[in-house]
Amino acid sequence: MASASGTWFQNLAAALLVYRLTHSAFLLGVLNFCNFAPVLLLVPLIGGEFMPHLDEGALWIRATMPYTISFEESRKIAPQVRAILRSLPEVTVVASEHGRPDDGTDPTGFFNVEFFVGLKPYREWKGAYRTKANLIEAVNEKLQAFPGIIFNYTQPAEDAVDEAETGLKSALDVKVFGPDLDGKWEHAIAKIGIDFRNLSDEVGHA
Repeated sequence: MASASGTWFQNLAAALLVYRLTHSAFLLGVLNFCNFAPVLLLVPLIGGEFMPHLDEGALWIRATMPYTISFEESRKIAPQVRAILRSLPEVTVVASEHGRPDDGTDPTGFFNVEFFVGLKPYREWKGAYRTKANLIEAVNEKLQAFPGIIFNYTQPAEDAVDEAETGLKSALDVKVFGPDLDGKWEHAIAKIGIDFRNLSDEVGHA
């Protein structure tokens, strides 16, 4: 606050000094424009993240199974996914969380499993994958062996911050607003979901 006030008074003093020395409204306008012009450069960044995207050197994978799955069936899937992840030479450790947390702050059920995947330093990657994006693509291809399960990939701290700030469980989410659809909202939501998935596939292969 003090810094902002000091900057404002400095700009005011500079404007008064220019006007007293030159008595030129044109030069005063040029000075004010030069002070304000840098703000215009930030306009294209409105809505973007203030902090740059940080690489945490790890993956956080969320598996969303069908909501009606039982605990007995879902508990069989978690160790299979862990085994696939641990088989990759770039991975150092794999841990999983099944269901809701102990603090009771998340109403999720047994259909939700989250995996922490620790990775080796990139300089030690000697296999076919040299970037995290390549590794995620390979992991996703291996996990297609589990039909009906949606896998989302992010980072541990990034996932925690996004969920705390927005309540979202993924880096990208779609919120649908609109009037009453006369009982046809389920069909409308499904159609929007299909269209969005097709668009995501097109962007992913572009």
